[in-house]
Amino acid sequence: MAVAHLVFVPLMAQGHLIPAVFMLNNTHAIVRRAVRSNLAMFLPPGWARAREERMEGYVKSYLDVSWAPIVSRDFSLLFNRKLLF
Repeated sequence: MAVAHLVFVPLMAQGHLIPAVFMLNNTHAIVRRAVRSNLAMFLPPGWARAREERMEGYVKSYLDVSWAPIVSRDFSLLFNRKLLF
């Protein structure tokens, strides 16, 4: 709990994490409903694939924002400051 709080709360405060997750969730819901409904016959070829590529971009943004700063840090610094424990 403490580690998650220390890592994700500052990222959410920066305003980068939430938009990526929000857009991924919404785009996924739209694509899923469109493909499973009668609307699918009216969609141009490649419509769903274009949105899947967009979702891949949202996942990449999420990973870049949430994990790149953590992976690039010197973990000894975190332990010395007792941020993990």
